[in-house]
Amino acid sequence: MRVEPEAIVGVSDPAKNGVAGYIGSGISLVIPNIRVRVVLFGWWLDELEEVAFTSNENCSSSSIIIPVDDFTIMTSKRVVIETRFLEEKALYKICIKQKARSIPNPPKMSYVIIDDTHTFLSTNIPSRKYYLPFSLQIIIISIFLVLSGLFSGLNLGLMSLTPQELMLIQKSGSQTERKYAEAIIPIRKSGNLLLCSLLIGNVCVNSAISILMDDLTSGVVALIASSAGIVVFGEIFPQSLCVKKGLAVGARTIWITRFFMMLTFPLAYPISRALDCILGDEVVSYDRKRLMELIKLTTRNEAGLAEELKIAVGAMEISDKTVNDVMTKIEDVFMLPDTTILNAKTVTEILNMGYTRIPIYSGNDRHNVVSLLFVKDLALMDPLVISLFNPL
Repeated sequence: MRVEPEAIVGVSDPAKNGVAGYIGSGISLVIPNIRVRVVLFGWWLDELEEVAFTSNENCSSSSIIIPVDDFTIMTSKRVVIETRFLEEKALYKICIKQKARSIPNPPKMSYVIIDDTHTFLSTNIPSRKYYLPFSLQIIIISIFLVLSGLFSGLNLGLMSLTPQELMLIQKSGSQTERKYAEAIIPIRKSGNLLLCSLLIGNVCVNSAISILMDDLTSGVVALIASSAGIVVFGEIFPQSLCVKKGLAVGARTIWITRFFMMLTFPLAYPISRALDCILGDEVVSYDRKRLMELIKLTTRNEAGLAEELKIAVGAMEISDKTVNDVMTKIEDVFMLPDTTILNAKTVTEILNMGYTRIPIYSGNDRHNVVSLLFVKDLALMDPLVISLFNPL
């Protein structure tokens, strides 16, 4: 029988947990005491009588000897066998024995060792190597989760505040709010640069979390764990916090933001300049109508501001008012006919109305206004004279 010296050995695992991979120059790694399937490829393999695996160069004394009757598959080019390997520090080598020749008094056939590293098997599973020490890698993942949450929260908290709103807070806010606004305004004026820096930092740390998590666990577990961590700790919680406390969080972490703006500057600056050229400057203006609505919204539930609100809104609305908007219908105007007698009762009624001028009409026609009565003139007249003064 001829045996191809460059034989190829394939190892598979019916239970899906026995093959650990490969090391070196194609040496197959198998987990001890787990049943695995070994596949031999070569020439004239249908003439094999036994296959053994030895770790001490002595095939006859091997504890793993598989006779031809135990072969799972056997052809001239492929032999499939299933067996278990004991834990050994040395490498397992394949020994094959040819069937006896069909001649009178055939010679006794002996084992032949296939001394090719591609056919070696090892049960010495090396310890798993991580990118970093396990504890350090866990700490780094935790730090990256915090940074992911910070970038996500600041992206919402800072970018939702326009420079005009920050300057408004700086001038009219509380002492603490003014301090926070003063710290944020310098970086917020470079809106697109800040946005690009936060997004690039967020993408980088999220990618690093996925890579480090995949190194610690399997692919599916890493996908679930990293996705859950990023969604909960990197998106939901920080954004809900920064919606309400974005000004305080942005001011207290301003040094971290500045550091990452400098770190990502070579990549973020060209992108931000392109956005500035395409989209233009960030400008938010408030016209009279917007200011009036803003006053109404912000003071709607505040007590004691009703009169001040009316004055402020009235002053801003005056330029848009017409005579038709402010005039009183003639049916509702307090008027007196020219035949009215100015007695004490009439004067009292006039004074109680609170008007300074009273229109006077003639001929029972309210549209025929002939004069005006100035209420102040009544103060200079003697009540007795008034009572004797009949027509106006």
